[in-house]
Amino acid sequence: MARYAVVNNVSGVDKVINVIVLENAANYATPFTLVQSDVANIGDIYDGTNFTTPVIIQPPDWIAFGLGIFSNQAFNRIANTSGNKVAVGTLISIGTSVVNTEQITETAIAAIPTAWNGMIDGTPQDSRPVAEDVTGWRAVASACNVDFIFEDDGKIAIQAVAA
Repeated sequence: MARYAVVNNVSGVDKVINVIVLENAANYATPFTLVQSDVANIGDIYDGTNFTTPVIIQPPDWIAFGLGIFSNQAFNRIANTSGNKVAVGTLISIGTSVVNTEQITETAIAAIPTAWNGMIDGTPQDSRPVAEDVTGWRAVASACNVDFIFEDDGKIAIQAVAA
């Protein structure tokens, strides 16, 4: 008995579509390619010699990010104490729009770091983010696949962010 990867060409890529165990592959009729392998898994890519697992990139979950940030006590403390109400209003407006429409625009994504940093800058020193606050925001961003980088001072590093 041997283990075989059942390989099919899908859109120009040889992909494992099944894994089976056979006593004699020569007696198994199939339109697909059989490759003896103890390591191949369904979904792997076959290059004619090796099997590799494709990297699946999950898109950002902006709804979960908004809900996670808005329910965060540190965010609410800072939003309530920041003197920059325009920045806070911008963040709340973007978040509310995302949750209600389940969509976010490139413009809104680009506006978040500037508004966030403005909110932080407008916060009195004694209410500024502490390490625990930043750790929480980093965890929300990571869990939601949002590639904002929260710096140690709580600000978001300005960078290109994918939608």
